[in-house]
Amino acid sequence: MATALGKLKTLLISPEGARKVPRIMMEAGVRFVIVEALPSSKIDGVCFWLNDRHPVIGMSLRFDRIDNFWFVLRHEIEHVLREDGRSRTMLDAELEGDRAGCKPN
Repeated sequence: MATALGKLKTLLISPEGARKVPRIMMEAGVRFVIVEALPSSKIDGVCFWLNDRHPVIGMSLRFDRIDNFWFVLRHEIEHVLREDGRSRTMLDAELEGDRAGCKPN
């Protein structure tokens, strides 16, 4: 994952760099999924594990901003690095603003 973080860091300077994220995540052994945000949903990201070796990062792109994309991605990567989500899904809602927080499910 350290190699992936290094590659991702070089992409921060350009919005076009975000298109390389799925391949970098795949090469790091992380399943990466982007889904359309559900109406009225506050879900920004999720982390869980398929088994002992295969983490999954999901993002909703609730906000159409590149800074939010990178923030949520790095937040979910931190869950993977800490091995959060192994026993229960880490559901991250409202990562921005006054009500920001992480709610395990």
